[in-house]
Amino acid sequence: MIVYTTERGVVLLKVLVIGYMHSKYDKRVHRTVEALSRRCEVIYQYLSSEEEPSEEESIRYIPIKHVLDHNIVKELIKRRALDRKICHLVEYEDYDILYLHHFPTTKPAEPFKIARRRKKKVVYDIHEYHPQNFLANLPSPLRQMKEHIMWRIFRKQLELSDRWIFVSRETAEDIIENISFKKPHLVVPNYASF
Repeated sequence: MIVYTTERGVVLLKVLVIGYMHSKYDKRVHRTVEALSRRCEVIYQYLSSEEEPSEEESIRYIPIKHVLDHNIVKELIKRRALDRKICHLVEYEDYDILYLHHFPTTKPAEPFKIARRRKKKVVYDIHEYHPQNFLANLPSPLRQMKEHIMWRIFRKQLELSDRWIFVSRETAEDIIENISFKKPHLVVPNYASF
């Protein structure tokens, strides 16, 4: 177990895992939760349409209900509400490390900023190449603008993180070359690669 000592004695390290739009048993996210739960107390947020919060050994499950809407305006309104709930968790939960598997679409840097203000460590697990993959279906001139904006946001997220986890060495090298600064990082291949 990962513990630290305080004035009140030994305390188990707590990790808030933000799965965001990932389902409870998403392979990469759930594998992270299981691994961390062997050594830490885990608070695990994921997307659900019907579940209630629950606890199991060293994992506290926090499902956030959200059903995708095909109407883009309605989905944006619902997504803003979802993102507020995520930021609320980051602001008020009791944890030592914030482990992000994704970021709120309408508030992409907010959880990072909140955690930093609270003097928490931030681990950013980068599943995909966000500047290209985020809103990938946009038509050509909008896509280039989006990539430029996303690089700025992505760079800020990386600056606000303490550690990075990448799915491949190539992705890590390319991103680090583009942002021109380094932080401690780890490459954990995507489950689908095996």
